[in-house]
Amino acid sequence: MRGAVANGLSVDGRVTGQGDQPRGSLRVFDAAGGSARVTLRGLSDFDVDTAGLQIAGQTLRGALRAENGQLAGTLRAGLLTVVAANGRLTATGEFAGQQVRASGRLTLPSQVSDLNVLVTGPYFTARASGDPDALRGTLRLNAQSFGTDPLRLTVPAQIFPLSASVTDLRASVGGLTYTNGFWSGAQRLRYALNSQLGEARLTGTGKVLAALPSGPLDGRVTLLPALGGTVSTSLSPFWANCHGKYVHWWCRAGWSRS
Repeated sequence: MRGAVANGLSVDGRVTGQGDQPRGSLRVFDAAGGSARVTLRGLSDFDVDTAGLQIAGQTLRGALRAENGQLAGTLRAGLLTVVAANGRLTATGEFAGQQVRASGRLTLPSQVSDLNVLVTGPYFTARASGDPDALRGTLRLNAQSFGTDPLRLTVPAQIFPLSASVTDLRASVGGLTYTNGFWSGAQRLRYALNSQLGEARLTGTGKVLAALPSGPLDGRVTLLPALGGTVSTSLSPFWANCHGKYVHWWCRAGWSRS
């Protein structure tokens, strides 16, 4: 075997056998110089040693060994560390301050079941379970507060339905969906500016995730891929208190009377 395969990878090696009993060894390369060596004694007995191989945007480093249908070893996949032992897989990592832990049962050659995912951190807590292509659960947005009186923005705790597919690299929170690097759909969030209630509509289009508030706040803020935009509000409800230190704070923050 020699030549290009899917996802920008190339292979070089020799494999013999039929069905679920392939035997041989081969090397897998990517265009950036990463590689992996695979030794096959069957689909349930093999060795994999990776040295920076890139697959679907993730860099893989580590070694896995399957023997008598049991997988063991440790693999670093991007920001995740995957450990295989005693017929189970455990993946841990951190993304933007959020801790991720996933575990499941692995039956070689390729069946993963009893998958459980937990994400915790300062922004939200997410729990989901099921099969890799049909995870179901909830996402709880943590209560958060920004700024100081008289312009304090608060976001109350809120719970949304969560569904995901590891095989499709897809996750949906309410009506907002992230699929293989692209956003689509929309989801509304509640907020309050002091005692004034409002909503922010999160919208996803391609690589862009944006927030469009309504109520006491107005404007548009791009959240991803880079933070930017403009938000405005009327200071009339607060103008009676607009003296002394508050005048200085509003001017410094860029607020203006409307």
